Amino acid sequence: MESKSEYLLKKEAELRRINDELEAEFQRAQMEQDIDYPLSDNKPSKDIQDSYDYEEDEVEDKQEEDYKEEEEEDSKEKQFDTGYYQPQELGALQEDLSEAQSIIKFQKARIQALQEELNEAMSTINDQAQQIENLQGYNQAASEDTKKHSQQLQIMSQNFEKMKKQFNEAQQKNNLLEKQIVELEKENSLLKANEKRSSKDASSRDVRLNRLIEEVERYKNQIKELKANEGDSNEKNRKEIERLNQDNKRLERQKTEILTAFKKQLKLIDILKRQKIHLEGARLLAFTEEEFMKTLELGDKL
Repeated sequence: MESKSEYLLKKEAELRRINDELEAEFQRAQMEQDIDYPLSDNKPSKDIQDSYDYEEDEVEDKQEEDYKEEEEEDSKEKQFDTGYYQPQELGALQEDLSEAQSIIKFQKARIQALQEELNEAMSTINDQAQQIENLQGYNQAASEDTKKHSQQLQIMSQNFEKMKKQFNEAQQKNNLLEKQIVELEKENSLLKANEKRSSKDASSRDVRLNRLIEEVERYKNQIKELKANEGDSNEKNRKEIERLNQDNKRLERQKTEILTAFKKQLKLIDILKRQKIHLEGARLLAFTEEEFMKTLELGDKL
């Protein structure tokens, strides 16, 4: 299927061909007028005779070209066959030539107007194509940003899962330490009950108990730090994930808007193309039936 520019160029070539044909018809009619001046039985006036002599000299100059010589020979044979024109026929011929000149002038004006419309349409199409190209570039950049943010969101999710796993492990250790504390407290109670029976054993057990208590406190502090860090990290990760989700939604919304604008631009270009086709069809049909019949009658007379 041919493109819009090819169609418009074809229409322009067709209009130029019609104009060339009309100009050729006009030149042939002018040559016949130059060669076949009417000579009646009555002697023409001096002004008409001088005009005849001038036209004959012009024809003799043009006879240097081959196609002019052939036209002159055909015209001379026509003189012998049909006889000379009368003055009334000369006036009618001049009137037809004047009408042909008017038609040619009108066709040239139409061609110029169509050429201006063609240039305007091509400029509009080029502008729309540039806008589409810009929108495509913006859409591609938005898609790349969306992909990048999706990757960042995936990394943050992985880090969040890792921190969650570490928190669960710390929680398990905390539960184990609490059980040990309960057991140590029971053992401490037993040690205190047996303290009276053996001070030596009590002393060693006190040392062991203190060490265990210190270790328990140390583990408790570690658990508290892990919980605090986990809370801060979770809050930070949650905010970062929310921000990335919002950015992702915003980019998706921009992508949708860009695609919608792109579709609207394509629809607008299609509408402009259709309007241009209808306009050209209407202007071509402006060559009315009456003008067409006049052209045919002029061709018959010529």
